[in-house]
Amino acid sequence: MEEKTLMSGMKTSHPRENHNNGFTLVELMVAVAIFGILAIIAIPEMSALIRNTRLKTVTRQLVSTLQEMKLRAIKENAVASIVFDETNDSYKAFVDNNPEDGAYNTGEEIIAIANLKNDNLEITSNNSSFGFASRGFLSGVNNCAITISNTSGRQKQVVINKIGRIRIE
Repeated sequence: MEEKTLMSGMKTSHPRENHNNGFTLVELMVAVAIFGILAIIAIPEMSALIRNTRLKTVTRQLVSTLQEMKLRAIKENAVASIVFDETNDSYKAFVDNNPEDGAYNTGEEIIAIANLKNDNLEITSNNSSFGFASRGFLSGVNNCAITISNTSGRQKQVVINKIGRIRIE
């Protein structure tokens, strides 16, 4: 072995062997195993997080659509309606030129269309259709509750009272 003298006068010895500054195969296998175990634990939590985030996002989009309907009804002195199709888990919001029928007719301006089935969400409502009158109040119903639920069983409810107040519960 070769000896070197340090400035302090101490001697150190270094073997002439080359040192590899990498990881051994065993160290890499242990790291991969630990990473795999953490991934197995985290993946179910991530998928639940994604489903719940999607539920919140779609609920907020519905509230935005309802607020836009209310504003358009006031601005255009008209009725803005929404029709729910619970079979296909979808809805259509539009400026209703014929509010007596409570349905979308050709030529009426569409505010929003949403299909929740693509997101694995279900929508239910205590009214198959309703609208906002020109003063922003609900038209034809006293209140409305719309429930959106995901495959995990979590749900959000959007409630609209007679005077047109929209809130998420």
